[in-house]
Amino acid sequence: MQIIKIVCLSSLLSSSTSFKLLSSVGNARSTCGRLFNVWSDNRATREYQSFLEGTLPPFTLDIPSLFINSPASTPTLLHLQNPDDITVSITDEFPSTISGNDRFPIYVTLPPSELNNFLATISLTPEQLEDLVFFSDSVIIESILRVHGLTGTDQTQAVLGVTLSDTVRKRFSTTAVKLDDVDSMNEEKWAGGGSVCGKWAGSIIRRTYSKLDVTAEFLEDEELGDNKKPIRHNFYREWRRVMFERAIGSMAVDLVGASHVKSSGGDSLDRKSVTNNHADEIVDLARELAAGLRQTMSVSLLTNFEERVIETVSMSDGMSELINPDPTADINYDNKLGFFVEIQKKFLTIASEKSDVAGVMSIQIFPLLCEYLGYLKGDEYLLEIGAVAEEEEAYVIKPRAW
Repeated sequence: MQIIKIVCLSSLLSSSTSFKLLSSVGNARSTCGRLFNVWSDNRATREYQSFLEGTLPPFTLDIPSLFINSPASTPTLLHLQNPDDITVSITDEFPSTISGNDRFPIYVTLPPSELNNFLATISLTPEQLEDLVFFSDSVIIESILRVHGLTGTDQTQAVLGVTLSDTVRKRFSTTAVKLDDVDSMNEEKWAGGGSVCGKWAGSIIRRTYSKLDVTAEFLEDEELGDNKKPIRHNFYREWRRVMFERAIGSMAVDLVGASHVKSSGGDSLDRKSVTNNHADEIVDLARELAAGLRQTMSVSLLTNFEERVIETVSMSDGMSELINPDPTADINYDNKLGFFVEIQKKFLTIASEKSDVAGVMSIQIFPLLCEYLGYLKGDEYLLEIGAVAEEEEAYVIKPRAW
């Protein structure tokens, strides 16, 4: 009976979310002539047909590009720059041509906390908007981009799947790792690689490969399966699954790690040791987040994503950074945690409005997530961010024996 309630509410949540997004983008960029969440032409049919046929967009060349940076841009993205690129800040005027090209990738390296304001204030043509390149390595910026009509098959988005290994030579290490077993086709299984979709996918992959010391032949090797490539050229729907999988895994490691940092009295822990020692807790939380994603947004992660989450962190080089003892710092910017807390808040809001559904206030779409947040920040914090309802006196957070 409880499952029926969740399914009904998830459909309500999807409808409410879509309505909110449509109403909020109704006035956004109306002069640009872009189509937002509802397409009135045959693009949806063409996209799905291309997906079924495996017809990806052309594999573009790496050309001199524009980088939009800020002091908060991550070093990995900054080191993607080449000497012939042009770098600007969000307040600078953008060039109309670079090295004689009037169409070129525009790399947006801004963090989620600055992205929405940037997109709301820039003045670009529809063609230039299609040239924007966004990055989502272990973050979720989808809700920000959707409000501005900047998602879909043509928009370039990347999960690079690399870490910065040499700041002097600007060299990267891939986070892709080979798993011990084989898949159903008796082929090698890999996890943790990157994924890029959209118009400038080829440009990003070529540029990143050039900093991984990967030869050009590797790019064009048709005998090498996509699952073995450090960065894959994907359709938008495939890239989206990779993005959510990476974000859910990173968020689960962050929260589980922070709880053990607190229970140990503040001892420092790195991500790899947390994954090796507390894999069961990470898997439990990751499964809950993935189930909520499927119920509310109809996005299903690929089979065995839990294995890929664990192995990517435990086996990859460059995954030994220390756990942040307070992973809630960026909650207001839809950066992983904020994204799922917003889902929880919308779920509770709709549930409270549908008083005809008996017992709905006792249903938590992310109970384990709330348990971790309550342990780290206190019960009052859950009320403050709207993750639980005030009427829910029976909902008591019971910390695990961490």
